[in-house]
Amino acid sequence: MDREPRPTRKASEEELRGMYQLYREKVREMRGNSSQLMKESQQSTVSTVLFPATVERIKGVRRGERPHPPPGPRTQWYRAVFHKTPNIHTELTLTRAELKISRQILEKPTSAQPETRAEIQVRVNGRTRRSSAAWRYAHSPTRDNVSRTQDLMLDIRPEVVRWFGADVGEALVVVVGIAVAVKDALGANPTLSLELGLAQPKPARKTRLPRSNKEDVCSEQGWCCRKSV
Repeated sequence: MDREPRPTRKASEEELRGMYQLYREKVREMRGNSSQLMKESQQSTVSTVLFPATVERIKGVRRGERPHPPPGPRTQWYRAVFHKTPNIHTELTLTRAELKISRQILEKPTSAQPETRAEIQVRVNGRTRRSSAAWRYAHSPTRDNVSRTQDLMLDIRPEVVRWFGADVGEALVVVVGIAVAVKDALGANPTLSLELGLAQPKPARKTRLPRSNKEDVCSEQGWCCRKSV
């Protein structure tokens, strides 16, 4: 308070009821503002999954390589093409971009499956990079009890950021090279998907007017006046 309170008369019963009504209205208003803030916070981040329009197996045989390589690990190459969806626009901010690779391994699962690391070669729109990541076994085995599903996540956010800034019609071309052993040959093409985290722009908050030092009568333009009870 700017000064000590002035002595005043005792409020009447009607005035007390009016003050209580104002108090209830203010509580309802504050609860509404709190719910709105929680709703805005929940809607601030959106997660979406993009699936490629096409996935095809391509040849990666280099010049001079023998047509029948010796037994051992070899690299299988896959090319996936992603397109933008209508819910992706320039107003959104990319917070996460991970390439998910799921594959079927022809092996019988054991009680405790260790994580195995693999060298993954990834080319995103012509840019080559190598990543070492861990294959994780999925929780549910297949019905035939002979194969097993493995998942792997790769962070490709820098490449996706550049893709977001490109033309709307430009596709994201991802070429993945997976090193596999002969005994673990893939039964089918791996499943590729792109998991994105998108942040919505925060709504502009209303600026609160500065409070005036005057009471009851206030003629200052642009100031919020106090009312004495």
